[in-house]
Amino acid sequence: MIDDDVIFDLLPLYRAGAASEASRELVQSWLASNPEFDGPCGELGPPRANLEADQQRALNRARKLSRWRRRAYGFAMALTAIFFAVALSVDHGRISGAHLVALQLPRIFAPIGIAAAVCWIAFWRMGKNLR
Repeated sequence: MIDDDVIFDLLPLYRAGAASEASRELVQSWLASNPEFDGPCGELGPPRANLEADQQRALNRARKLSRWRRRAYGFAMALTAIFFAVALSVDHGRISGAHLVALQLPRIFAPIGIAAAVCWIAFWRMGKNLR
């Protein structure tokens, strides 16, 4: 009689396909004699045939999300830099003043500021989805 704890220790190797032939036969014979553990959810059953395809889909989704996150970051940085543009006043070769251009042209810069905020929010929310 094989101890259940031994099978539970071998099960991750069996499901990953990394178990030796003897261990694989041991787990298969135990599962055959204990069908209640080989349920429809497959918690303890043999490895899923499409596990590699599922992992590839998850990896592709993470790559796509990461790509969109990089784009959102780039747009957020560019729009923020444009929004905080500073105009310098030069008098006789010296800087005599500086002011935000957005304060002089609010109708033009308000949508830029809003777009920057939307990009920052998108960047932040996509980062939460990657975890």
